[in-house]
Formats: sequence, structure tokens, C-alpha cells
Amino acid sequence: MPGFDAYQGSPSQYEVHKFMDLDKAQVSYFIQQVGLAAKSFGVADADIATVAAALNSLFNVRCAPPTTVIKSQGPHLQSICTDPQTCPLAKDAMCDKYGEPQKPERAGSSTSAYPMPHGTKTYGYGQPTGHAGAGMTEGASSMETSRAMGTGGMGMGQSMASTVPTAAAVAQGVNVVAAAAGIAAFML
Repeated sequence: MPGFDAYQGSPSQYEVHKFMDLDKAQVSYFIQQVGLAAKSFGVADADIATVAAALNSLFNVRCAPPTTVIKSQGPHLQSICTDPQTCPLAKDAMCDKYGEPQKPERAGSSTSAYPMPHGTKTYGYGQPTGHAGAGMTEGASSMETSRAMGTGGMGMGQSMASTVPTAAAVAQGVNVVAAAAGIAAFML
């Protein structure tokens, strides 16, 4: 396609994502966000539904046989939904080709205070978002948490929007850090 280089990344999305231990709600949430982003650019609902169905059938199943996503790369393992309790088994499943799901390990000493969506509530295109698990109140969105989450002062049902800087402020902060790093590198 003119204007875009050929994809040079890993041919297996399973190999890229296997360490994440993704469940159906997490993959569905990502696919929903792809659809909502496309909708914000004016893509037709029918086209969004077609792409969502393709993404779900390729990636949101467990143990799919090697599948060709990019012709020049040939068939590779593509299932990124690996949770045996929530991920539907693919047609002609080949679980022996996939390793045991890996549980994510903490990269540092801190934990995230931001909950990852898990659950059955549906918004937009019928994909699950949010959950009412530990630290969440029934009816709370994934952007609302209680003190039980250990957020350091955010009250029950209080939106993170009032306690977390906006994306623009964060981007400006990152730009300041990037500029400072560039100046420091120039001076060395």
C-alpha cells in the first residue's frame, strides 16, 4: 500500500502477547477500543463490525491453529486470549502447539492503582468492560475505585479524572522530560 512500509514485526501475535495472560474481557476491551477509535474517525458501523469480527475470530480465541494474517509471513500462532476459563476454544483447536499460559510477573516494586477491565458489562459494541470485583463498587466504571484499591486518598466512587492529570498535562510533562534529556545529551 502506498505510504506504508510492509509490516516487519513478529508474524505470531501469540508469541508477542503470551506473557500477558489475557482473558476474553481484556481482548474484547481492546477490540472495542479499536472500534471506538475507528468510529471517532467516521468509519461506518458496518465496517467496524466486520473488523471486530475478524479480530475476534483471529485473536480472541484459545488454541487456534496456525493462521496466515500477512501472506508473505505464512501461518503462525495468533491466539492471544489464553485464559482457559474465559477464552472460547477455537475451531480445530491445537492447544498442544501453545505453551502453558504464563502468569505475568511484577516488573518493579510498585503496583498499579488503575484497575484493568474484567467483566460482563457491555457498552458500545457489546464488548465487556469494567467489573465489580475487589476494590470496585457495583455500578462503578473502570475509572472509579474505592479506597480498598490502595489509591492513596481517592474516595469511594470518586472518579480518577478528578485525581489524575489530564492526558494533555501528562503529554506536556513528557515533552518537558524529553526536552531536558535532549539538552543533557547535547551538552555531553
